[in-house]
Amino acid sequence: MERKWFQVAAGLTWLALPLIALNYWRAWDRLPSRMAVHFDVNWQPNGWTSRESALTLALVTTVLPLVIFTIASYVVARRAAVSSLSRWSMVVVFYVALGFIYLVNTWIVDRNLNGRSTPFSELIMLRNLDTAKTGRTLSL
Repeated sequence: MERKWFQVAAGLTWLALPLIALNYWRAWDRLPSRMAVHFDVNWQPNGWTSRESALTLALVTTVLPLVIFTIASYVVARRAAVSSLSRWSMVVVFYVALGFIYLVNTWIVDRNLNGRSTPFSELIMLRNLDTAKTGRTLSL
């Protein structure tokens, strides 16, 4: 039964692909024809491409890790000697990596729609809120 739950959890990682596509689809008409997809250390764009190429880049950078994760899950699920903790730890790593990929792709769409913004600004705002409340800096 646990193996079945592991396979379901590993298979659900593929939901990242339609979620990223949906994010682009919802904003497609508002996205500029030339999108910024690469940024320097000051978050200034220094690489541009078409909307179509940006979508392709987003999907390919999502599919490649998904294929690797799926193959790794298949291999781990077939091995009896792999502990349950190891299996589930691998799934957690998969979800964290895909979450990061999803956040970056979402930020790129948002950045092209709304202009200048800093990635993961929610974390920065959380840090500033904590500093304002306590007078000390939250270490992230």
